[in-house]
Amino acid sequence: MIDLCILGFARNNILLRLLESLKRIDYPSSLKKNICLVDNGTPLIKKEVIDKVKFDNLTFTYKLLDKNYGVAKGWNEMIKLGTAPVICLFNDDYLLNKSISEKLLDEGFSTIYNYLMKNPLQILSLPGSKASSSFIPYTNFIGSRGRRHTGNFRLFAFTRELWNRLKGFDERYFYAYEDTDFC
Repeated sequence: MIDLCILGFARNNILLRLLESLKRIDYPSSLKKNICLVDNGTPLIKKEVIDKVKFDNLTFTYKLLDKNYGVAKGWNEMIKLGTAPVICLFNDDYLLNKSISEKLLDEGFSTIYNYLMKNPLQILSLPGSKASSSFIPYTNFIGSRGRRHTGNFRLFAFTRELWNRLKGFDERYFYAYEDTDFC
């Protein structure tokens, strides 16, 4: 199983587009997926909005934080919602472009999962996208351990084992790129 974790920041229309793009993936496969969404203190994103996207064939969990604690705490709360051994972090303004075949994208998540199960202390950084461009397929992912970058245009994947070993994201940091253990 893989947890697809999304941190929301009061951008309903963009978040809804991401959820719709995740819904287009051909999920009936051997790899089970769980979507974990944390709304980082922005009550404008309501569960009813999320419910507009029907996820019949995968697990979906949601949590509203009482205020914006920043990316590090938001990600930690989100990861606590899931149980999968592999975690994939999305920003709420990513969009998985429909022109990329569902099969390729589904195989991409399987490839991420298989690689991380064999290399549990690695972090994968995949070129991602903002809502205006397309998600770059998994064949372009690179190991990012020890490489500092801003977190923009990236989708991070790592194991729950690594997250536990590092004791999660350092919540002293408001922005993800400040936590150099992960980014």
